[in-house]
Amino acid sequence: MTRTDRRKFLETSAAVAGAMAWAMPAMGTQQPKPLRLGVIGVGWYGLVDARAALKQGGTEIVAVCDVDSEH
Repeated sequence: MTRTDRRKFLETSAAVAGAMAWAMPAMGTQQPKPLRLGVIGVGWYGLVDARAALKQGGTEIVAVCDVDSEH
């Protein structure tokens, strides 16, 4: 089993999210299921990203992870 570092994980995740966003309009007139989002790191940047996703619509946050218990 190969190990994936954080940078490669984020690159792959961004590519998948972009592909999903591109493919969503092609699904026809069906009401799409909401994009289920897990947030890793909910400091300032993570919170801004999560709020932007919720504001855009069609997104629900289903998981949150952070090493800092204050967040």
